[in-house]
Amino acid sequence: RDMRLSSFLITAFLCACGIATACADAPLTPLSVSERIDRLGVKVVVMEIYNSQDDWQALLGGIATGEIAWLRVANRLRPGSDAGAAEQLALAVGEALEHRPINVLRVAVPEFDLPFVCDGPDVDDPRYDSYELSIKAIELRQRKLASISETDLVKVRDQCINYLEKAKSETARFYGVQR
Repeated sequence: RDMRLSSFLITAFLCACGIATACADAPLTPLSVSERIDRLGVKVVVMEIYNSQDDWQALLGGIATGEIAWLRVANRLRPGSDAGAAEQLALAVGEALEHRPINVLRVAVPEFDLPFVCDGPDVDDPRYDSYELSIKAIELRQRKLASISETDLVKVRDQCINYLEKAKSETARFYGVQR
């Protein structure tokens, strides 16, 4: 019993100090990720989170909500990411178009290039692993964007819709579907 208590106290201390890279009972939040970036640097944090499948999926899921705090985290992580991590961050930001497109255009697009955000979903993701599922996601993104009427976003909104239209053709080509 004393051993379990000691182990628990050590783990709690390490989590509180940020020494442990993953604390099972401490879900990622925008604040916790930002504090880790401030303490450890962006490259270290990207590497740590990317190397923990559960944390990485939680991070991407948070970003995909399109909540401003999560999009700001994505912006902070982008410069410290490369290759697969950078692509997955952009895909999560693109998915956020399905939920809060105004936030994406206002907060994330300055950091993430429009052609990458306004692209089709990740065909390796089981939620989008068919032509029909991918097209459904693209069309949802286009509908959400089309509902934006803020005059300062009209130009970027229309560009994003056009990129998504191109993504339909690329998706059809990927799946061998004639359009």
